Amino acid sequence: MAAGSGTTRIRHTPGNKIRPPTGLARLVDRPRLIDALTAGLTAPGQTFMLVSAPAGYGKTALVSQWAARATADRVTTAWCTLDADDRDPCVFWESALAAATRAAEGTAEESALRELESSMEPRLHSDFLAGFTRSLERLGDRVALVFDDTHVLEGSPSEDEFVRLLRLVPPNVYVVVVTRSTLLDQRTRLTNRLRELTADSLSFTRAETDELFDDARLDGDRMESLFASTEGWPAALSLARLSVERTEPTPLDERLGPLDPRVLYDYLQQEVYGDLCPTDQATVLAAAVCPLITADLADAVCGTHDSAASLRRLARSNPMLHRVSTDRVGRTWYRTLPLFAAFLREKAAELPDDSLQAMVERAVEWHSEHGDPLIAVGLALDAEDSDLVDRVIRRTGYRLVGDGYATDLLALVASSSGSSVGGPFSNLVLAWASSVTGDLGRADDAVARARPAGLSVDDLFEWDWLLYLVQVHIALARGERIDGLSSGWADDTLLGLPDPLRIAVHLARGLAETRVGVFARAREELDASRAIAENLGDHRAQAMSAVGLAVTALASSDLRGSLRHAETAIAAARRSPSQNTTEALAIAHILAGWSDYQLLDVTAANEHATDAARLTAGQPTDQFSLEARHTLIGVTFDSLPDKRRAAQEYATNWPPHYVLNAPTSVVVSSLQLGIRMSLTLGEHRWSERLLDRARHLIGEGHDWNVAYAQLLYATGRTAAARGILTPLVHDGHTPRTAVSDVIGWSLEAVLEHESGNPYRAHSAMCRALERADDTGFLAEIERPGAATVRAILAAGLHRFGSDDEAAFAIVARGRGASTQFPSGHLTTRERELLAELRTLRTIGEISADMLLSINTVKTHMRGIYRKLGVNSRRSAVAEAERLGLM
Repeated sequence: MAAGSGTTRIRHTPGNKIRPPTGLARLVDRPRLIDALTAGLTAPGQTFMLVSAPAGYGKTALVSQWAARATADRVTTAWCTLDADDRDPCVFWESALAAATRAAEGTAEESALRELESSMEPRLHSDFLAGFTRSLERLGDRVALVFDDTHVLEGSPSEDEFVRLLRLVPPNVYVVVVTRSTLLDQRTRLTNRLRELTADSLSFTRAETDELFDDARLDGDRMESLFASTEGWPAALSLARLSVERTEPTPLDERLGPLDPRVLYDYLQQEVYGDLCPTDQATVLAAAVCPLITADLADAVCGTHDSAASLRRLARSNPMLHRVSTDRVGRTWYRTLPLFAAFLREKAAELPDDSLQAMVERAVEWHSEHGDPLIAVGLALDAEDSDLVDRVIRRTGYRLVGDGYATDLLALVASSSGSSVGGPFSNLVLAWASSVTGDLGRADDAVARARPAGLSVDDLFEWDWLLYLVQVHIALARGERIDGLSSGWADDTLLGLPDPLRIAVHLARGLAETRVGVFARAREELDASRAIAENLGDHRAQAMSAVGLAVTALASSDLRGSLRHAETAIAAARRSPSQNTTEALAIAHILAGWSDYQLLDVTAANEHATDAARLTAGQPTDQFSLEARHTLIGVTFDSLPDKRRAAQEYATNWPPHYVLNAPTSVVVSSLQLGIRMSLTLGEHRWSERLLDRARHLIGEGHDWNVAYAQLLYATGRTAAARGILTPLVHDGHTPRTAVSDVIGWSLEAVLEHESGNPYRAHSAMCRALERADDTGFLAEIERPGAATVRAILAAGLHRFGSDDEAAFAIVARGRGASTQFPSGHLTTRERELLAELRTLRTIGEISADMLLSINTVKTHMRGIYRKLGVNSRRSAVAEAERLGLM
């Protein structure tokens, strides 16, 4: 082919292919993107810039704007817009040559380029490429070569030729590739020489959006709504801006601002949806039903089998669909741009009614079984199908409320029109959720609306038990007994209920029995719920059951049992995949913290109380938050920097609402905590206020009088305190809590000690220790006065029998010593000798006075040294004083 023929071919290349497009709207300068494109001109080793995004992201407008600036800066710039004809390699090379020739106009290389002749014959083609690259290298130090719409080459012979050109371009040439695809093949080859701008980079920022609409008279809320719905998609924002220029600023749609939905629909249909293959179109239609989709869900909704590959392909090449997360079972989730989701809903609405309804029902079924039950309920509510709503709430409601999502379920139903919530089971499930959250008025209304009309015998059986569960929860919330409530069915029929409902019945009955003090039956019910939960692997139900058992043990004055169950609850809650275990975990930490404190493990108590306060901070209900805070104050009161403010706040607001209708032991413990803080600060008026309010909760029985005797003793009215206390502690028939029994005997020991009756003081302290050791309320022994109590305990050490270790722990804690008992108990003779070791008398003098031989005294001394872990007389005396043994 002659040179003239080659020239003719170049002349026949349309001019608009080798010139940057003109007339494109440029409403906003975007210097961050212009700078990114310019940086590639000078960056060492960065020869290529890939501008990759779908239609509507302003790629061509941006690059043409940059090309104009580059030309103005004396950069030789060649532009080549590719089309379907360029899939033929001959046409592609003619287009590239024409673009380079136009850029070289007026230079020495223009004639050299015009003389080149493209050919696909191997030898001639090699000569052509060598001449083409040599001319590019001579065009100048800075040459920019722009290829627009390169996605049209994919899968064609020209794609290989394009890659070949990219490999051959000299270092002075900066190639800008504008495409709708990711061009993975080219990216792989050019990894070390490539920069890129993707759809994320090309999306408008909020500041750029504000600048775009600077003179459009849109208020801040409309701008925020428009930006949120478009997520910075340039095409939608540009269409909205054009609508502002052409029409009145009154918006046609609240979410879209001035953007005409019809214009948007047409654009998405032609530029986005229409470009998708039929498989991808079927897959994305699942997003018309569900805002978030995964491959299994898309297959179920659309009846397809290859959604996984389709979703991966769409997320890679089309930012209308984003990959957002991978869940714990390995499913990858995707979401669509809000505007595109709205478009898909319009497309779905064009389907026959039964088709769309079938898609919704399949989505509800999938989420009920494999996904998020709340989404299943929401989809059913949006469909406004009362039968579907009743079925899905019946199927998922037990699990939702049992897993702690009652508030979310109620909020979801409240946000709907409500007309579709009228089935027999949906009303009862919502009544149960309302009673769990404490909204008893709403629970009563829902129960009143519930009617078992049209139910079969099997359904009626389940409905009756569900109604019973709701009634138990309402009674529990009101502190009422449940003896008079019945489902109408024998308890052995519980085995026929769905497992979540069966757990809920046992758990609710156990908590209700605990509240009214029927502890034996409560333990049976809670043990049953825990056993079922363990069989099912339901860790949250295990945690809630263990919390109930811990509360029961605390109410029964079994602190060691309460601690054991609380620690079980903590372990189960931490294993639960549900995120809604905060309440169970917080209560368990509260119970564990208080139990550890009473059992003298202050370090563990502090850790549990701190965790409880952290978990309850910012919770929507303040009941557990307040209880956790008070537990932390009680555990750490001695080290608080501002004791007065904490004690005054506690006394002023007592009783806190969490002790109302609580077991008496809980009320008395709370009262004693307040009295302890008040007396420590010498604020007797606060104690009087506490006692006056406690009279209305527990009456003036044993518990109240013990607290009153404490106040009398603290204010110096010892005789009056003795007159009240002594008859109380010796009257074994008066009902009392373990807390008051321990404090009463300990105060009796203090009064006897101060009256000069050591034998009676020791006897009373034995009774206090025995009761404290049995129940775990060891910290309460010090309530009448820590120094005096420890003195009585130290004087009687090794004479408390099986309670010696408890006595030693209290004494040692007061002296800052280890609470572990020393190796072996000192015998009576060793204790007598220990007192002599503190004197300056010699061993001979001691042996003569004790009527023992010197060798016997030395044997006893070695026993003392061994048991105290020392090796000298002086060390033995010092260690004994530290441990309170002398």
